[in-house]
Amino acid sequence: MKKYFPILISKEGELKALTHLSQDVKENICPIIEVLPDMFAEGHIAKKERENEIARGANKPEKKGRKFEDKLVKTLTTHWKFHDNQILLDFAHCSNVDEKKIESNNILAMLNALADKEFNVIPVISYRSSEDYLEVAKKISGGNGKKICIRLSNALGNFDGNISVDSMAQRLNKQKADIILLFDVGFIEQVTYDTYATKTKTLLNSLEDISQWFTVIIASGSFPVDLSTISVREEPHFLTRYEWMLWNDIQNLGLNSDKIKYGDYGIKYPVYSDVAYSGSISIKYTNVDNFVIYRGGVTQEHELGHSQYIMHAIKLVKNVDCYSGEKFCWGDSQIEEYSKKNPKIDLTQPKSKQKPKPGGPGTWVAIGQNHHITLLLSLV
Repeated sequence: MKKYFPILISKEGELKALTHLSQDVKENICPIIEVLPDMFAEGHIAKKERENEIARGANKPEKKGRKFEDKLVKTLTTHWKFHDNQILLDFAHCSNVDEKKIESNNILAMLNALADKEFNVIPVISYRSSEDYLEVAKKISGGNGKKICIRLSNALGNFDGNISVDSMAQRLNKQKADIILLFDVGFIEQVTYDTYATKTKTLLNSLEDISQWFTVIIASGSFPVDLSTISVREEPHFLTRYEWMLWNDIQNLGLNSDKIKYGDYGIKYPVYSDVAYSGSISIKYTNVDNFVIYRGGVTQEHELGHSQYIMHAIKLVKNVDCYSGEKFCWGDSQIEEYSKKNPKIDLTQPKSKQKPKPGGPGTWVAIGQNHHITLLLSLV
């Protein structure tokens, strides 16, 4: 049985974090991947052909529907194919009624492609799932022993336990033993902690015989939406990890069930938003009870630009109270390597080596999430 359920977005940085986990870590976790529309290629008329048609006076061709592409399948096939693998895929971001909606047949194609390659892929559904997607989920999870995950979201107001889950189970014609319950508490901060903790504990206490379910996941996150309220300074900031505090409170309930599992969002805000913005050059690092933030400035407003990452890495490695050591995981080994670089242009080096290569935001997401996942598995 899997011990830890990290919730990730199907972006390059977070997928890279998964691929570089040690085999022991991979075998003991079950990623919950929120699939984004860009995992599917968009069918379109080639740019040159479109320009030619417009030049001939034709109306601009309509954009065709998206077609399945195996970006995610290739990543998982290369790095996640082992005995007893298990993956939860949530397509909520692909099923909104807008120009980015992915047709259900393309979602089914992705799920079938993974199943054909002997992946234990489990679809995630919720009360917002479309009828088309529910049919896809039923096809994939049909048959004895096949699992499905029901996600109840605190933010969406359907955090009411037995009534919600029982009605959905009946609709899917699934037994409790084949259902994973994902209770998504969402974003927790100091002002909401007591309310959300009470609600979560009440929910767990209200479940009828937890042992009947395949797994019950309690997931939440406390990483802020951005770092705008945190000042740029030499010393690190420490942010309380309320999701870990909640987990410890749950352990004290005395439910004594090995079916209850921990999940979180790592070093990112729990609510995904497809909005591009220029963030600060900061390192986000996880300790047991806190997030450690080395806060930098925006690239354009700091003389070191992206090389602030190197400056932060040097400070983190020297911080023996925070840094786990280069041998802890791939992410920590990368921090060690970056800490050995010069953050400034070095004119004494050959021209090709004068500029430092500090990595970009995606690189540091991969490093931070890889460390986070490795650490949390060691704790649960």
